[in-house]
Amino acid sequence: MLGIDPKATNEEFKNEYLKLIEKYQPNTIQNKEELLKMSEIIDAYVVIKEFRKMD
Repeated sequence: MLGIDPKATNEEFKNEYLKLIEKYQPNTIQNKEELLKMSEIIDAYVVIKEFRKMD
């Protein structure tokens, strides 16, 4: 979903997430597909972040 290498460091993971969020900022979203994409990015980030805490 996020297009991040599974072996990426936490810093690389966070940086890639921030790039995606910048691309899909709420004030630039023009249609429902982009809104859905932003929501999926946030959900994926939260899940992966929590999973990485368990390791």
